[in-house]
Parts: sequence; C-alpha cells; structure tokens
Amino acid sequence: MVKLPPLSLYIHIPWCVQKCPYCDFNSHALKGEVPHDDYVQHLLSDLDTNVAYAQGREVKTIFIGGGTPSLLSGRQCKRCWTACGRACRWRRMQKSRWRRIRGR
Repeated sequence: MVKLPPLSLYIHIPWCVQKCPYCDFNSHALKGEVPHDDYVQHLLSDLDTNVAYAQGREVKTIFIGGGTPSLLSGRQCKRCWTACGRACRWRRMQKSRWRRIRGR
C-alpha cells in the first residue's frame, strides 16, 4: 500500500481591524458588526463537506491566517479546533504563539 503524503490545513479568517498596506491576503478592514459565528459555522460545514479528501492522511500543519485570527473569540477558536480534531488525524499538536495584533 502506498503511503500518502501528509496534508496541511489552512483556515482563513478574512477580517482585520485595519488593512495593512503591504498585505496581499484576501482580507478586509472591519466595518460594523462582523458575522463571526456565522462564518465559523460555514467553515465547519466546509470542513465536513471536504473531510473525505483527507481520509487516511495525517494533517501535519494547521495554519490560521488571512486577516487577524485573534479577532475570533476563544469559544469560536475552540469550535474550530474541536472540529479539526474530529475530522483530521494528527500525531501531536504544537502551538505557536497566539498573539493579538493591536491596531491592525
């Protein structure tokens, strides 16, 4: 049996407090109320729809980026991680520094 290479998962959060002039990500400055809960629900639905593509493969890296991911609440982040844990195989998780970027 051929061992398939590991996958990487990218979770895109498209909002920023302010769009940085050098940023080329698809991101948008906050204008009014942002539908974070609805967006997270759509992300989780998308994950459920596409999880079959990862069948039998280890997820080596999960990157959350785009705009400013720390604009999500702790509850919203936990929902994402819990869903990723159910959907994907990984051997260990090592976190990087999660920091809030002020003014961006």
